[in-house]
Amino acid sequence: MKFGHDRCFTSFKDEIYKIRSLTTFSFIDETNAERGKGVQDKSKYIIELLNNKEYFDSEKKEGIELRNRIYQSDNTYVRNQQSFDHHGDESYTNSLSNAFN
Repeated sequence: MKFGHDRCFTSFKDEIYKIRSLTTFSFIDETNAERGKGVQDKSKYIIELLNNKEYFDSEKKEGIELRNRIYQSDNTYVRNQQSFDHHGDESYTNSLSNAFN
């Protein structure tokens, strides 16, 4: 939802009644333990996002920034790992570096 097109917000908003029904979701497992709390919490969070466009936009912006930071750190790890695997084979490392840039 956070990474979707802006039309996703409208589509979810149109179906908010379905999400609202999940706020009372309950599941009892074989040991009689309540396991529906996660669904209840997530549905309440989504409803809060859908009822406040400014909050949704700020959460979306934070999510995109986090995704970009993670992608950059993963990409750096991959480059470093490939360089390490080839024990200083500079031509191989340079070709990989060019492929990622």
